[in-house]
Amino acid sequence: TKYSMIGVEAMIFKKPVISVILDKELGFKAFRNAAEYVFSIKDLDILFKKFQENPDFYENWKNSQLEKSSLHINKIYESTKIDSYEIAAESIDKLAKKLN
Repeated sequence: TKYSMIGVEAMIFKKPVISVILDKELGFKAFRNAAEYVFSIKDLDILFKKFQENPDFYENWKNSQLEKSSLHINKIYESTKIDSYEIAAESIDKLAKKLN
């Protein structure tokens, strides 16, 4: 993602986020340090090759990203007591109520 809600949703569901900002506009670093930012297809390719060639690198990167994203989500929702799935369910429920 670049800066969409998909990145936040990924964090809620405990998935690491890579933000691809091809226009190099730093203002789109919407996830603060909770995402990995790449600014070219070449950089993205290099990152994916590192993942593929070194499973330990990937695991360390993933765990670091998940820790950062967890802190980011907790700041957004101001509670560490809410499970990520509860946040998602609450958001879906609010949307459903609006549509009805």
